[in-house]
Amino acid sequence: MSIITNVEKHNPWIVTLTIGDAPFTAWKPGQFVLFSVREGETWAPEHVYTISSAPEEGEVRITVKAAGPSSTRLQNAVPGMEVRVRGPMGHFCKDADHQPRLTLIAGGIGITPFLSLLRHMMRAGTKSQIVLLWANNTANDIIHREELAAIAEKLGARILHVLWKDEDSVNACACDDGQTCRSGLLNAATLKEHADLEHAEVYLCGPPEMHRMTMEILRSLGTDPARIHTEVMSPAPPPKAPATKPSGA
Repeated sequence: MSIITNVEKHNPWIVTLTIGDAPFTAWKPGQFVLFSVREGETWAPEHVYTISSAPEEGEVRITVKAAGPSSTRLQNAVPGMEVRVRGPMGHFCKDADHQPRLTLIAGGIGITPFLSLLRHMMRAGTKSQIVLLWANNTANDIIHREELAAIAEKLGARILHVLWKDEDSVNACACDDGQTCRSGLLNAATLKEHADLEHAEVYLCGPPEMHRMTMEILRSLGTDPARIHTEVMSPAPPPKAPATKPSGA
């Protein structure tokens, strides 16, 4: 059993939880855990959350956006909460830190594996040509803005925020720290202008519809499928209603 040792609330719908006494001390960027919280004498169903901290940081953190029932409840997590963690699992970003060119495409909370990867690369002093394109609803969805600016400066990475809900978000983004903002959707024109789709390894992580649309765009632009690596962020389904006896039974 593990416990939550720290809670960092980014906004009303995104929280980062630090997990103490995790059953492992080593992981690779992009890996995930199976996570469950205690509910009285039992445990809630397990859900998948990506580790957002770098291996070098020495502590396991997950960053959770309210989407399904479980992730919404975790927005009210407190230090001392008992949790159960299994992992690490997955190989989404395997060897990404050794690639000379990287194009990272994130939708919403799909940024989490890339936070782990970029934090790792910054600490390791990895030299790669990195482009990060992060699609969100508004500027309020952007977390770790100052840290991303520091990462961009140290790694020479180019970061583009694509905000589609309203044009005012682009102004609120206040892009004066090496990061760029634009309004609209993450479409073919934006990818052609900002992403290296000809030479870079392309990593895509986001919700199902964003993932589907972006994959269609990448195919239409002739991106080599062998250089596309993907992971889908899906909210857990709501719990099933308990079975009831037929009337008259």
